[in-house]
Amino acid sequence: MESAFRYATLSFMQSARASAVDSSNPWSGHFGLCSVTLRALAWRDVVNLAVEAGLSVIEWGADFHAPADKLEQLTEIRKKCAEVNLRIGSYGSYWRAGESSDADGEQILRGAVLLGAPRVRIWAGVRGSRDVKDHERLEIIRQTQRLADIARVDDIELAFEYHANTLTDSAQSALKLIQEVDRENVHLYWQPPNNMSDDKVLESLTEVLQHICAIHVFSWWPDQVRLPLNKRGDMWISILSRLANANKMIDLLLEFVPDDNPQLIKSESAYLQFIGRKTLE
Repeated sequence: MESAFRYATLSFMQSARASAVDSSNPWSGHFGLCSVTLRALAWRDVVNLAVEAGLSVIEWGADFHAPADKLEQLTEIRKKCAEVNLRIGSYGSYWRAGESSDADGEQILRGAVLLGAPRVRIWAGVRGSRDVKDHERLEIIRQTQRLADIARVDDIELAFEYHANTLTDSAQSALKLIQEVDRENVHLYWQPPNNMSDDKVLESLTEVLQHICAIHVFSWWPDQVRLPLNKRGDMWISILSRLANANKMIDLLLEFVPDDNPQLIKSESAYLQFIGRKTLE
């Protein structure tokens, strides 16, 4: 990958962060949006809506808004985000270790460099931890290590989606995988597991907290029924408080608003910022 891209994107990201963060509020600069929430909108509309909602960071999805093979579009997205002081926090890929090819992983990394994303979201296979055979697990580890070593050249980190039907379907399995991969630039996303009580959700968070680099924010209950954030407000206040107490001011990215309704982004953003302030009281 071209080192010139790396220096250019670092400059973009540093200038965006400097102008977006309010030093009086530790959470400022960390509230953001996953573009996949708004698949029905063009990428420029996603940018505009994020800014209008007072968000500071965005994760661009590689499936629709920012495909890795759309080189010119990736560059345009990076430049536009820099213009409006919207930090690109991550690249939401659908590369699955143990299933996708090494070549596809390298293409995703090239896309991340062009986009100016310092982090790439990846997936740990296609089956849950109880169903993965030993040789499959070894291949997931091998591919992740290889991609992490390539990513490190451009100061890019990888982060596993915390998700059912993968090797990160529980805190224990996710921790085991991180230990087995054993790369300093490989971390975890996190999100509230389905159908867990607030107490169990916090237990899950606490177990993997030291490895978390970003959180997908949504309220589902029961199963995958999408609710506004305030319907599980106590849970989210507890989550942000736990992060703040651990001095982990990480990216909190809105995802899966009810009905994928773009009009809810502003109210959900306002609520997220409200509970952020509440944790500081």
